[in-house]
Formats: sequence, structure tokens, C-alpha cells
Amino acid sequence: MTAIGWLRRRTLARALRAYLSWIGRAVGWWTIGYLAFWVAVFVTAGVESLPRTEAPPDVPWAALAGALAAVAFLALSVAGRTPTVVLDRRDLYRLGLAPAAPGDVLGLRLTERRLWRAAVGAAAGGVWSLVAPVLFHLHAPWAAPALALLAVAHADLGWLRYAGFRRSDAEGRAARAAARWGILAAVVLAVAGAAPGPWGVLGLVAALTSAHPATLLSPAGLAAASLVLVRRSLASRWPPRFAAQSLVLTQLQAMRTLRLLAGVAGMVSGREADAAERERLLATLHDRPGATRPRRSLRPPSLERRPWRALAWRAASALVRRRALARLRVAAWSVGAVAAGWAAAPALLGDRLPVGGAAGVTQAASAADPLGTAVVAALGVLAAAWLAARAGAASLGPDLPRGTVPIEATERTRGRLAVPVVVLMAAALPAYALAGVLRAWVGVGGAGADPLLTALALAALLLTVLVALEKYATWTGVAAGAWEATLVAALVATLPSLLLGLFGVPGAALPLQLVLLTLLWWLPV
Repeated sequence: MTAIGWLRRRTLARALRAYLSWIGRAVGWWTIGYLAFWVAVFVTAGVESLPRTEAPPDVPWAALAGALAAVAFLALSVAGRTPTVVLDRRDLYRLGLAPAAPGDVLGLRLTERRLWRAAVGAAAGGVWSLVAPVLFHLHAPWAAPALALLAVAHADLGWLRYAGFRRSDAEGRAARAAARWGILAAVVLAVAGAAPGPWGVLGLVAALTSAHPATLLSPAGLAAASLVLVRRSLASRWPPRFAAQSLVLTQLQAMRTLRLLAGVAGMVSGREADAAERERLLATLHDRPGATRPRRSLRPPSLERRPWRALAWRAASALVRRRALARLRVAAWSVGAVAAGWAAAPALLGDRLPVGGAAGVTQAASAADPLGTAVVAALGVLAAAWLAARAGAASLGPDLPRGTVPIEATERTRGRLAVPVVVLMAAALPAYALAGVLRAWVGVGGAGADPLLTALALAALLLTVLVALEKYATWTGVAAGAWEATLVAALVATLPSLLLGLFGVPGAALPLQLVLLTLLWWLPV
């Protein structure tokens, strides 16, 4: 342990001092402090200027929050192929092969990850504690610590899932069993939060809807248990491929940073040179040695065809070559995107909260509370846009930075979006049935909207998401499946519904959506 500390002082501490010195010279700490002061002032002024709604929207917040938490923890059951924490070069990843306890070597990185997750969760909970009393009449003073604890538990359970992935030894079986029981306990506690009566405060996310201090018991217990189990999993042996996967992941992270900087600086060639190497590294990371030489392919188009057909064939071949589970995940995202968009179609057409639904919301209540209902409607649109971005990112095909081939931007976008559009159209029929279930459960939506107009609004939203995703990924060099690319595309597509709803002119949401789609399509990127 003494040697590990000495090595890290020689590497990490020196790198941190150099980074802080560079920040002080390039930006200046007085400038950073000045900007932080005005950000705090503007945030405080924005929160204080929020008008209090007259009537809260009739939305089952407890059931909705519990479902989201259950889905977030259930997603860990299909993860675990790659490590959630790695040792980079500065942290001497060779320590993964040294005769040292894994807990001593990886303790610093695990602590950094927990602190980062806790900070993000606390920030999200703090925003909810400030906004919920004003917009939704919910007092949740314990939301920040509860979400911070849940974020820590989620990170630790993700590591346990990786530590026990495809291991037949005793430690692997123990880690795998701990991850399964932890995920099961999290799901049960998340569902229990929707139970009526005093037991509801013991739910996993009850702190979002209740002001009782007992709402911290379940998150604290889950976080403490996961922390103890992670320490036990790192007592003696590393996961078998941790060192090799750490090396690959650090190379991918460095390549991603260089591609982003090269794209911002306009150095296109700097991004193109790493395309084939990135595919090989991904194949090595996921144990797919035949990924760069696939056996399955589609018939290529003839040379006389338009260039966009070649790009569409490229994207379709990449989708066919993926594993069956990956294609099933793309289908699930597509169905969820169309269903959520169909259920939130009234917000796309300009209705804040239409008549109907299990909650019995009326247009009179919507008119009495315009701000809260506009935010609720925009959240549904954002969920649909994010699911569409996930489905589109998985079916856009391999990355194609600008300048690789002499092709126009609109031709490239047309070719790469052909497959995602077909996939979303194929998901329309099962999604329509699912949309009825979503309307009845959440309590928004209705049957009075024009089907053709609804289909036009939904198509405009989904196309805006796909175009924004393709343009952003090409311009920045970030992979289309990265979280920032999907989040940016979803936010851009949701802006018309959110802004016009807040400004009191929701009827212009569909025309503005079409204008935004046209501008993005002809953007020369």
C-alpha cells in the first residue's frame, strides 16, 4: 500500500498540479470565480421568479418515479461486459497485474466515481427540491441526499455485475449473486414506494414525493450494502480481463478526446485516421474478434446508384451484423419512442393537457395551471425524443466524419437516416397499442386529436431527433451512441414544445417543429 501511494504521488498528484497550473494560465481563476458568481445569481433569480401554480397536475408521481428507478436498476442486469471503473496510464494500469490487493489499487478510482455520481445525484435532487413545491405542490427536502445515495448504489451494483460476469470461480459466483440480490432489492423497494399508507415512505424514491426523514432509510441501506459487497469483491482477485479492458478503454477515451478537439478545430483528417482503429478496439473490448471481418452482409447497390444508397446499405449491413440481443434492444427503443411520442402527441399539437385519461385532467385545470402542465407535457416529449435518439444511434451505421468522401451533407444525412426511419416506421403498429396503455396509466392524452395531424407531429419530432443526432455526431466527432449526443438531439427536438408552452402559445409548436426540421436538414454540416 505504501508503494501504491508513492507511485500515485509521483503520477496523479503531479498531473493534477500541472492541470491546475494550465487552467490558471489559460483561463484564470478570477475569471472562473466571476463566472461562477453570476451563474449562482442567475440560477437563484430564476428559481425565485418561478410562479407558483394554482393547482398541481394530477400525475402519479410516486408510481412514475418508482417505475423509472426500477428500470434504471433493471438495466444493470443486462450490463457488465466492460468495467465501470478503469485504471488509466497516469494511474499505472499495470498495478492491475501487480501483487497487490485489488481493493488497494482500485479504491481511489471507486471513490472518485462514487463522489462524482453523488454530486450529480445531489444536484438533480436539489433542483427537484426547489422546483417541485412551486410547480407540482410536492415538498421533498430530502431529495438531494436520497438521489446521491441511489447514484452511489447504482454505481457499486454496476461494478458487482461486472465483477461476476461470466466467472466460474467462487468469488465470481459470490459477486454475481450479490449483484442479482442487490438489483432485486432495488426493484422491490422502488415498486414499494407506490404503496398507499405509511409504508410508502420506505420506497426507494419516496424522497421525491414525501418530506418524511424515513425516506432516506432505503437509499442509505442499499448504498451501505453495495459498498460492503464491493469491498468484499476486491479482497483478493481481479476480474480476469480487467487489465486488458482498462488499456482498451483508456485508448478509446484518449481517441475520443482527440477527435472532439480535432473536430472543433476543423482538423478533419485527425478524426478520420482513427476510424478503423476505433472499430478494432471496440471489437477487442467486447470480445468480438470477427467484428471487423463479418460473415453476414447485404447485397451492395450498383455503382450507378446515388451515393446515399451506398450509405444506407452500409448502415443496414451494420445493423444486420449486430447480435440478436442488440437488434432486439433497437426494436424496444423504437417501439418505446413511437409509443411515448403518440401518448404525448397533444403537447406536439399545442394542447397542454387534453381531456381524458385515467387521472381525469380537464382543459379547465390546464388553463388554470399553464406552467406546470406545459412542463409535464414537455417531459413526455423529451422522453420520446430520447428513446428515438437511442434507437437512431444504434441504427445510423458506422461513423462517417465529414470530408471522408466527396459527398454533400444532405446526401450523407439522407443515406444514414434511411435505416432509422424504416425501423421507426416498422415500430408504429405495436407502438400504437402501447400508447393507449401509456395514456391510461399516466393520465394524459386523449382520443379527440386528428390522427393525420398527430402522425404529422410525431413524424416531425422523430425526424428532428434523427437529423440533429446525425449532424451533431458528424460535426463533433463524438459517437452517435454517446450520452451527450443523444441528450443534445433530444433537447433540440423538444425545444419547440417546451418554449412555446412556457410562453403561452402552444398552438405554434407544430409549425416551429417543421421549421426547425427544415433548418437542421439544410445545415451544411
